[in-house]
Amino acid sequence: MGEPEQGKLEQGDLLDGAGSFCDRCELVSWARPFHDVFGEWLWERKARLPGMLVIVPTAQSGRRIRQNLADRGGVLAPRVRMPGYLLESGDSASDSIEILAWVELLEGVSDWGVFSEAFPNPPVGEGSGWALGLAKSLVEVRVSLLSVGLTIQQAASRMRGTVDHGRWEDLAVLEKEVEKVLQGWERRSRSRLAAEGAFRWDEGIEEVVIAGVPDLPPAVVRVLENCPRPVRVLVAGDDRADFDEWGRPLAQWAQREIAWPQEGSVTLASDARDQAEKAVAKVAEGGRPSTEVAMGSADEGVTRELVRAFGEQGWPVYDPGSRRVPALVGWLSAWRAYLLRQGVSQIMDLLGFPGTGALVRGKRAQRAVSLSRLRDQYLVRSREDLERARVEVEKQRESLGEEEERVRSALTRTLSDMELSLETMESLEQSLQRFMRDGFHKGMVELLPYVDPEDEAAVGDWLEETADLALEVNRGHAFWLEFLLSCLGSQVVSAPQGRVLDIHGWLELFYEPGEHLVVCGLNEGKVPAHGSGNAWLPEATRRRLDLPNKDSLAARDAYLLSAMLKARETKGRVDLLLGKTSEPGDVLLPSRLLLAAGGTELARRVQKLFQKDLEVAEVAFGDENPEGWKQLGGGWEKPPVHVPQSMRVTAFRDYLECPVRFYLSEIARMRRPDPERVEWSATDYG
Repeated sequence: MGEPEQGKLEQGDLLDGAGSFCDRCELVSWARPFHDVFGEWLWERKARLPGMLVIVPTAQSGRRIRQNLADRGGVLAPRVRMPGYLLESGDSASDSIEILAWVELLEGVSDWGVFSEAFPNPPVGEGSGWALGLAKSLVEVRVSLLSVGLTIQQAASRMRGTVDHGRWEDLAVLEKEVEKVLQGWERRSRSRLAAEGAFRWDEGIEEVVIAGVPDLPPAVVRVLENCPRPVRVLVAGDDRADFDEWGRPLAQWAQREIAWPQEGSVTLASDARDQAEKAVAKVAEGGRPSTEVAMGSADEGVTRELVRAFGEQGWPVYDPGSRRVPALVGWLSAWRAYLLRQGVSQIMDLLGFPGTGALVRGKRAQRAVSLSRLRDQYLVRSREDLERARVEVEKQRESLGEEEERVRSALTRTLSDMELSLETMESLEQSLQRFMRDGFHKGMVELLPYVDPEDEAAVGDWLEETADLALEVNRGHAFWLEFLLSCLGSQVVSAPQGRVLDIHGWLELFYEPGEHLVVCGLNEGKVPAHGSGNAWLPEATRRRLDLPNKDSLAARDAYLLSAMLKARETKGRVDLLLGKTSEPGDVLLPSRLLLAAGGTELARRVQKLFQKDLEVAEVAFGDENPEGWKQLGGGWEKPPVHVPQSMRVTAFRDYLECPVRFYLSEIARMRRPDPERVEWSATDYG
């Protein structure tokens, strides 16, 4: 493809937003990975890149394109965004504030009979904050509808004539009321802003390119149809009739046969661990450098096993989708429990977090050990119990004679434990009083430097965002803590040093350039993806409202698999893996895309994909060789055991009830403590 004169436009390159299908959508070669083809397409237009807005399907694909251009040489990169960028329309209320508005509305409803179509059974709970879960689900509904440019009220109009129409009419009434709540707080929801006005186009944007987005949301399409700038859609394929005007695969993709890779394999594994081990073998068999390997997984459980399996072979790999719960979440949960009840159990939970150390003036481990001993020996459950026990121990020590020095020393150590534990309780009570004194937000601001000094969970931003609303709603500290916990999201795990490979999700793989493609988790329900699990949006409703549904997802994923196979047909290798059982042990079926064939070819595939293999876990447990246990991973080693020469009658009864539990308790000597018991057990007396 020749390079146009700098600053000049090729005929057909730039068309207005009202352009026809034939001149808006451009097919590019799918004989090579889309990443490479699109990178060349952009480079040929490098003079126009500063004024170009490029829409890509995922954040990872955007990073890939920016890196592609950087590797080609110095050039001003285009603006690279995801489709949701075109739905941003001003300063809208955050999800947290919208959830709070819904909670205020729902907990203020006095007559649920008015909304009997949506709520046949009134969803009233006990205590402040019972509506948090329901509020979050309704906000999720509004976010889903935003992708098709609908409010709940507009969705209710589309549902007219269906059995669910009355349900949606009730929700529309509640939506109208929640907008009034937000308006009273001088906030506006994203749904309202999207319904009121169009996207504000930056003057620096001269053209828009939709690059390899197989599921462009209808709401984004409407924005682009009114775009005052030229719009071009790039699609990898060889027949324009297979796509709609916006590059979305049509339904016929789900009906086509998909040939298995000529170079590579389709491999059935027993479970997630077995898939990971086989994936390592496939990469080694391919013999390509890590820069030429595109690794992905449609199953999160398999992804975790891939990280482990490659790491054990000395290949550090990274899962960009890996998330972790901030440490502050655990501490806040324990702090809320302590706020509701200042018992020994709640204090023990708090002492398990490093952030509590500053509140009790250090010695966190010693305090935890002391309190644990007292809870186990004296069954103390509160400060009152501890003070009564101290009085009794002091009396007992004073009544001892001089010849009982060993007992005196033991009681003295016990009294030391009691003094340290009472000091711990006093310190936490003082911290709680300071927290409760001046309102939740001020109390949290004072606590944060001790329990989350780096503010990793971004609680400071949340507090600033919701501070003025604390004056609008009459809520206690326990509610605000629960609300804060419900709003804290997970954090991205940072990449390990020296990583050689990333494990991408299904949608990211389309932009991966590696010659050797390895995809795990190709099971039904993973690929094609299943729809949303939101109870308000079942499959029939999703179809009615033009939301992603089983048919559209099947067409999309059939196209993506076909495109990735085609890109490596002449130069490359593809290994597809699937499992028989999931991580929890549920039976899995092969993806329908792997069975997209007919006649004898379909019979051959069924025979291969439904073959019976010995489970890896059974082999490991049944193997007397200690190496067999190592297959279980997680540091498993065969535990040392002592075979008894005799057996109690009750133990024989336990064996008959459950041999596994008998082995763990009687042979491996595993015992579960019961610190919450309120009286001594027979073992204690013994």
